[in-house]
Amino acid sequence: MRTLVILRHAEALPTPPGGRDFDRRLSPRGVDQARSVGQKLGTWEPKLVLVSPARRTVETCREVLEGRTLPTDPEIQTLPFLYDTCGEGIVDHLRGLDQSTRDVLVVGHNPSIAELVFLLDSDQARAARRNFSPSSFARFEFSSEWVDLDASTAVLIEEGTG
Repeated sequence: MRTLVILRHAEALPTPPGGRDFDRRLSPRGVDQARSVGQKLGTWEPKLVLVSPARRTVETCREVLEGRTLPTDPEIQTLPFLYDTCGEGIVDHLRGLDQSTRDVLVVGHNPSIAELVFLLDSDQARAARRNFSPSSFARFEFSSEWVDLDASTAVLIEEGTG
């Protein structure tokens, strides 16, 4: 069984005058949200983390993982395409993962993260109503290979927010 957790970054501060969206930090509330997500994920252990290089996603990832007692540190891959891709782009990347990879956490941005959840949720009416706000996550399980990942193979087992 494979597990895929899809996480939108936690609440970030506004872009300062003259600043870049890419450099936005988590707000104090966002730090708390990310830590809460880590607690809600419980004993689940990602083996691979795919994260956008934007500051708020890196900080979200760090706060989610920090403080958890994991037997081994996950492999963390910072992927620039996650900053401005679409949901289909993430699915394509996931389908190319090594088949030995079991548990994956993706930390990214809307609209692509919400699109990814929409693409994988077989209940399209539920998916259409979903508001994927900052620190929202969805956990899917599937027994097929990564190359076969889609709404017919993935089962939504949990969703929540920090």
